[in-house]
Amino acid sequence: MKLRGRFLWVAAIICLLSPIGIYAEDAIVSDSEKTRLAGELLTDVMDLLLERFVGDEISPEYLYESALRGMMDSLDPYSQYLTSDEVSRLQKSFSGKIYGIGITLNASHEDYPVINSVLKDSPAEDSGLKKGDILREINYKPVKGLLLDEIFSIIDESDIVSIKIQRDSEMFEKTIHKKELTIKSVTSVLLEDKIDIAKKRDNSALRYIAITEFGNETDKEFEEIINMLRDQGVKRVILDLRGNPGGYADSVIKVCNRLVPKGPIMFTIDKKGNKTEIASQLEDMPFEKMVVLTDRATASASEVLASALQDSKAAVIVGETTFGKGVIQSLYPMPVGGALKFTTEEYLRRSGKKIDKIGVTPDVLEAMPNLVTDPVILDADNTSVILPQIREVLSYLDYKLKPPANACIYDANMRETIKQFQTDAGIEANGVLDTNTLIQLNLSLYMVYNETDRPLETAYQILREGL
Repeated sequence: MKLRGRFLWVAAIICLLSPIGIYAEDAIVSDSEKTRLAGELLTDVMDLLLERFVGDEISPEYLYESALRGMMDSLDPYSQYLTSDEVSRLQKSFSGKIYGIGITLNASHEDYPVINSVLKDSPAEDSGLKKGDILREINYKPVKGLLLDEIFSIIDESDIVSIKIQRDSEMFEKTIHKKELTIKSVTSVLLEDKIDIAKKRDNSALRYIAITEFGNETDKEFEEIINMLRDQGVKRVILDLRGNPGGYADSVIKVCNRLVPKGPIMFTIDKKGNKTEIASQLEDMPFEKMVVLTDRATASASEVLASALQDSKAAVIVGETTFGKGVIQSLYPMPVGGALKFTTEEYLRRSGKKIDKIGVTPDVLEAMPNLVTDPVILDADNTSVILPQIREVLSYLDYKLKPPANACIYDANMRETIKQFQTDAGIEANGVLDTNTLIQLNLSLYMVYNETDRPLETAYQILREGL
């Protein structure tokens, strides 16, 4: 009888929670009525959980926030529910003050994120983190393939951050205490202070500018730097948007109005399909030539600027294809605290083409190959799908390979090139793609990436053309 009673009780609960009124096929129910019924159902579920859930203590506030968080997480990668503290941190991050460890990242959808830069006098610098370090775990959570927002959400979880780093072939862990950092989103330096090939040359009319994000003070900082450079007679600039995750739409539009020739900056499309043009009114360009640097972590608002400059022929884009985030989120505060951040518009570039899930393709491709992480196993035809990746690494390291009939075949030319690499690396020159050879390839790739800045060198050479 007890068992039968339990079955009857479970059946009653199932009936209680069945949303018959919401999904009735024979009745015409308005969206507002469906919403009302869903709200009643959600209240019933919360009451049931509060009464009968056995486990950690829960509260109505906890269930409310969990429901909102789940609702927003189900929409797309960029929509989320933010608590009052999270809203405060988000707003503070665009105010020129951040509470963190002091790194920027280069992340993709498939690979481990790579540290793109380490802020001076930051906890990350004090802990010995370096540009080029590969992040494997944050707070003991694997980060391969995560979006930048997801990675920094993990960092935001605690005041003390545990990070597992791969450097060359070594793995090590760092425990880093976060602190408040004051940073400028726009900086400018002499090119001879950035790259060796610029030394001993007259660069008085050239300058390097970097924008790390589009926050509250970005336009003001950018205006100050432009005025200073024009007073100094600077005619040509490199604008570095690598690692820039975006920021406020109105901030990037203000910057665009200082750089993009008169005409569309972008077009926005809302849920109803309404298309709005956002245009620049700029008549006089501040510089006669611009080169823009991008990478796979150049996203959102920074893609607006890069695409508008490219489409208007105002700049040459050098680097990697950008992230491809062509949607805009709006922040809606909740009456009881916290806020909903969700996608409200898509934007198109000046040309009218999409950016979302596509990105901005550079005019001059300068991409660092991925590390070779899989072993090379040659089949009976002497081929492997890993060989094209190894060819990219060798080319990046300035080894000259003849164009193959099949990039997946280990032909005589590639074998001789591998032998030459092995000789240069001080290991046995046997032409075998063994584990030690792959480790040395990755080590060489890491060193070249960390010690040189080839995209910047290419941008500099383009900037000097015609001088």
